[in-house]
Amino acid sequence: MNILFTPSERYENKYQEFKLKYSQTVLKVICAFANYHDGSILMGIDDEGQVIGLEDLEATALQIENAIRDNIVPIPYYELIHRERENQSVLEVKVFYGENQPYLLKGIAYTRKDTASVPVDREELKRLIMKGRKLQFDAMAVSEERELKFTTLEAKLRERIGIETLDENVLKTLGVIQNDAYTHAALLLSDNPQMENATIELVRFVSSNVSQIMDHQTLKDMSILEQVGRCLNFFEKHRLVQERIEGVYRETVEEVPLVAYREAVANLIVHRDYMHQASARIEIFDDRIEIMSPGGLPAGISEREYVSGNVSISRNELLANLFLRLGMIEKLATGVKRIKTSYQGRRSLPEFVVRENSITVILPKEQLAKMEREIPLDPIEELIVSYLKVNGSAQRADLEGLIQKGKTTTATILTKMVKRGILIRINGGRSVFYQLR
Repeated sequence: MNILFTPSERYENKYQEFKLKYSQTVLKVICAFANYHDGSILMGIDDEGQVIGLEDLEATALQIENAIRDNIVPIPYYELIHRERENQSVLEVKVFYGENQPYLLKGIAYTRKDTASVPVDREELKRLIMKGRKLQFDAMAVSEERELKFTTLEAKLRERIGIETLDENVLKTLGVIQNDAYTHAALLLSDNPQMENATIELVRFVSSNVSQIMDHQTLKDMSILEQVGRCLNFFEKHRLVQERIEGVYRETVEEVPLVAYREAVANLIVHRDYMHQASARIEIFDDRIEIMSPGGLPAGISEREYVSGNVSISRNELLANLFLRLGMIEKLATGVKRIKTSYQGRRSLPEFVVRENSITVILPKEQLAKMEREIPLDPIEELIVSYLKVNGSAQRADLEGLIQKGKTTTATILTKMVKRGILIRINGGRSVFYQLR
């Protein structure tokens, strides 16, 4: 069959490889495509994209068929297509994403890194095995014996569902115990999971860059349910809210919609790739919040489908169902849509940045600080502002003596000024400083 080339096929990329003639490298590329995504190898074209053609296309096709059958296990699904370009015969080896991972070439699985096909590491091989067996990380049994406590989970179930006692039958119903063994979901939900791959870093930067940190927390060795609460507390600590009054109506305006942030955090924790050796990060800047989840999209969903919010594939189905029962997510497969809906009518819209090994949700801020500062300062606030204009920064104890108020009253005043956008709070290790924004 003769098919003309399209302009997009002129260059090598992650999904397309050029080969002048057959070599063992072709099998590595086939193996990588079968493991991760559809792709094509165009035989008879050099690395620069120059068409040389094949002297004997039929012999090359037979050679490739035999090599695949003899060297790749299991045999992937592929097609061999005769194509013509510049009056030369080219053979396309079209490889399709398989369902029986891992596809191994002499015992080694391969993946694509830009235009190269490279062996996968041990952790990635585990992921491929899970794909092939249709397993999910949260449902896999934990190999070693552990004594786990579920205080946070029990409290949430009592509050939301009315379950008084978290016994073994309830844990089995939730999938936390399967075949008389704890699952990874059990570890993540327990009070002290000790899983390095479940860490979340919370950072508030002083401005819109990463030059100076105002506040930093590391969430590790705690239930993922506790992580949700800590993430929300961090957000409340650093967000601005304004109330506008028009006539008899009062409207609350948020820098970042709480709904959007809550959905993004829930998606991060529920759909995170817990086999990925990287910390999740929530970074708050003056103009945006970035929520980065380790691991790319689950197999079977495209970037366009994810960003549209029309298709969702759960990487951790047990966790997703539990969060749904607890009311921590509204409905499965609606997170992206809810984030977008919460931004309707705003000047800036959320962004979804999908990369091979991470997904980042960027939530832009409405700039409320200027409007908040237009609210008149009371005499005590004016005194604090005047002091900081001269001295640059101060600790609470310094300001406590300045305004002649007690510790609790001074802390309340400073917190209010931070929320209004008048001051910023800088965490300097053991000491906390306040500066004018």
